[in-house]
Amino acid sequence: HPHSTKKRGTRKMQTFGTLRSLATLTALLRMVSGSSAVPIHITGNNIEVTPAIRDYVNSKIGLALSKVGKRVTKCDVHIIYDKNPSITNPAHAEVTLFAKGQTIRASKKTHDMYASIDEVSDMVRSKLVKYKERIIDSHRKGALEPAMEASELADYAQDNEEVSKELGLLPTPAVDMSIVKKKKFRMDPISVEEAILSLDFIEHDFYVFKNAATGKINVVYKRNRGGVGLIEPE
Repeated sequence: HPHSTKKRGTRKMQTFGTLRSLATLTALLRMVSGSSAVPIHITGNNIEVTPAIRDYVNSKIGLALSKVGKRVTKCDVHIIYDKNPSITNPAHAEVTLFAKGQTIRASKKTHDMYASIDEVSDMVRSKLVKYKERIIDSHRKGALEPAMEASELADYAQDNEEVSKELGLLPTPAVDMSIVKKKKFRMDPISVEEAILSLDFIEHDFYVFKNAATGKINVVYKRNRGGVGLIEPE
């Protein structure tokens, strides 16, 4: 009967809408339960940052950030979709965390943007485990900075154990990070353009220089995807 068919179609649409609402609500609840005070700035290239994607990023990355307290002050998430049909993994997610004394980066490319967000969030959690391990080790050696309560250190250790078990992380041997060589050299102010030209004359992928326009120390570097990047202090 046409009227019955219309009713069934309406019920299907209502059910679908309810499921979508429940999915969104679940993501929001996860985001709130694992939320942190860290602002997450999300941008995109060749892809619209829809509310669904924004909620998903906040829920996945927010969960990782909720375990580091106030150590991370800022988080940038950049998603890119390569429209070239010959590219096997066009969905690219990049995360940059600005922690006290450290900048932590992770990136992942897959066939699907949600899969990329999943995998890059696991990479962020893995890197935060190492970040927290260094803080714990520094306190064991008597370092006063960054100052932390004993309970906070215990929480770090417990969370590291849980994340390592969940992600299947293996213990990593301690790396010798002691300074073994120092160099001093004259640094006359030059332009950014001159610094980029200098990249062709050295055996490194980066060049440190004093910017003639600002008087500050900058770095130019060769990017893996081509082109040159510029790092300058805020």
